[in-house]
Amino acid sequence: MPRAMRRLLQIRESYGQEFSIQFNATKSACMLVSKRISAVKCVLQFNIDGQRINIVDEFVHLGHTIDSQLDDTKEILTKRNELCGKVNNVLCYFQCYDPAVKIKLVHSYCSDFYGTVLWDVT
Repeated sequence: MPRAMRRLLQIRESYGQEFSIQFNATKSACMLVSKRISAVKCVLQFNIDGQRINIVDEFVHLGHTIDSQLDDTKEILTKRNELCGKVNNVLCYFQCYDPAVKIKLVHSYCSDFYGTVLWDVT
């Protein structure tokens, strides 16, 4: 696996040189994803254009926290708290409106389930 990853990074580096594209190692991260805890990650080292890529245990990608242990607990709690905040805002700012309007606003503004299909809730 590390050899294949290094080969892919070499191909990427050649592509970047050919087309004058620079890649930023500080905006990149490497994560070993496994249900088992492994000591392998401490010896892994990957580079982009001579800069070391950080090895991380969790990373936010497109607004979703990906955990190296495949644990969705933190992501679920974050989204739950965001939902509570949105509902509270609707109820606070529209307190004088008819309950039917509030229900419509809560349904429209607070029912975004983007990314929830990724969660393992078993």
